Amino acid sequence: MNKNDIFKNYSLKTGTVDVPNWGGEVAIRELSAGAMQSMRDVEGSELDIAAIVVINGVIGDDGKRMFAEADKKRILDMSPSDLVLVSAAVVELSDLSVEEKED
Repeated sequence: MNKNDIFKNYSLKTGTVDVPNWGGEVAIRELSAGAMQSMRDVEGSELDIAAIVVINGVIGDDGKRMFAEADKKRILDMSPSDLVLVSAAVVELSDLSVEEKED
């Protein structure tokens, strides 16, 4: 196997999340390393970060990001519970959720 094989065959995990206020199931994908890196530069509230997760994690039928950075303000006009629902699903799919450890 060479690097071209890896780049050609690699894909991020995908899934769906049901968001009734958005009209039903929404396709999502795990966050890439590049998306994670760009999130480190985000200043703002937890909802600002949730919006960035939504921008990077929600995909269309073509498998590409549905939202652009320019959509952030409109995304922040949505219900906080919907943003948390979708961003939490993307974080979980990305294996980034923090599990409570037992002592």
